[in-house]
Amino acid sequence: MDARNTEFLGLIDRAAAVAGSDASQGPKLLAALESLRGQIESGSLEPSRGVVTLGLARHVADTAGSLASPLLQAVGDLERFYQEHYQE
Repeated sequence: MDARNTEFLGLIDRAAAVAGSDASQGPKLLAALESLRGQIESGSLEPSRGVVTLGLARHVADTAGSLASPLLQAVGDLERFYQEHYQE
């Protein structure tokens, strides 16, 4: 596995750890993160082309109590990494 995928999987793990402690996000977000992990591991993740998002930040922002939420920060980091490193 290349360094880009390894780093992205680390960001997924971080977001999953934070989501696991957030009862309002819990199972649905964890399922989305596991699906994303599977796509990376199988090589089937579609490129962002610089415009496509994963939709995670929007989902979390809709239910987060604060824009400074650790979970929103973690999924924001995932979204940024995806946009920057999976363009093609």
